[in-house]
Amino acid sequence: MKGLLSAALLLSLFSSQSYALTSQEFYDKCNNLYQSPGKETPQDAVNRALNAGSCSGFVGGMINGFNLVGNMLGQKGAVKRNFVCLPAGKQSQELLDEVIAYIKENPEKASEPVQISVYNTFVLGYPCEEFANKPATQP
Repeated sequence: MKGLLSAALLLSLFSSQSYALTSQEFYDKCNNLYQSPGKETPQDAVNRALNAGSCSGFVGGMINGFNLVGNMLGQKGAVKRNFVCLPAGKQSQELLDEVIAYIKENPEKASEPVQISVYNTFVLGYPCEEFANKPATQP
């Protein structure tokens, strides 16, 4: 039984596709979420609020992840660095708006994973001095 379960798990790892959200898909989902479209049902308002929180949380999590990697590099004896140095008081809505603006202004990057757009938005916009202006590229 244990072997069957292991085989099923192994098979599921190789049969599933990985999926990365593109910048265009993120834009389509997250653009204008903080603006009420006027008449909407209570359920639509709840869904819009949940999507706004999800989109803002994704951006905030990505920024924290970038800087976490820098801290982990420091613990391994490499150069410790923060990739993004936001000014104090930046709100999650402002951060989301900046990612949306970056995607809109760079339509040639619409098919790239949204993580690259988030990285470029903040590393180029709020670089830590020692690593300024080094955009990410898709491998």
